[in-house]
Amino acid sequence: TRWLPLINWENRQAGFLAAKALMEAGGVIRCGAPRHPWPPMPPAIRDGLLDIARRLDPLVLRWAR
Repeated sequence: TRWLPLINWENRQAGFLAAKALMEAGGVIRCGAPRHPWPPMPPAIRDGLLDIARRLDPLVLRWAR
């Protein structure tokens, strides 16, 4: 149940860009921008996603550090 808020945020707010945002924050990739025609993730959505993720300390946020 600890992970449900992050899963819900990904499914309802961030979509498939959640994985890119988390990998970018963890240094796995340099750019989390989507390809055309998808719009970039709004900063408030990205901040909420990262806030929830940091509380859970997933491997993706520590992978490249």
